[in-house]
Amino acid sequence: MALALHPETAFAKAWLASGQSLPKPGQALISVRDADKTAVIEIARDLIKLNFTLIATQGTAAVLNQAGLKCQTVHKVTQGRPHIVDVIINGETQFCINTTSGKQAIADSTMIRHSALSHHIPYSTTLTGAHALVRAMLYQHSESLETLQTILGLNT
Repeated sequence: MALALHPETAFAKAWLASGQSLPKPGQALISVRDADKTAVIEIARDLIKLNFTLIATQGTAAVLNQAGLKCQTVHKVTQGRPHIVDVIINGETQFCINTTSGKQAIADSTMIRHSALSHHIPYSTTLTGAHALVRAMLYQHSESLETLQTILGLNT
């Protein structure tokens, strides 16, 4: 639970209360299904505002570059190395957005998600979640981000 004047700040507080930290600027890794490619452009623009650089799988990178957003390309797991999981394991990314459809993409997503979680990299499997987290990062300085546990003195 989190209370705030802005929903974005409330989300940031809830995120922090869950024991997660907000992504620090660095590199954002994006790989989304075809149905999400157009919608991810707005999120990518906000990530650039937050001083992230972008890296994406081929199809996603093409859409982002066509929209005027500078984006490097990385291989999918099945396309050879270095691939998307290598980028995560090597600590080259600070935030992952990965939506999937199709049997192979779902299998790859399991490896991506496992790697991100084991390396403590914030990860979103939906554009709604990614949008909320990016908006939380944009608004994180708009008011105090103390968690309810801190306010109640439960953090010991």
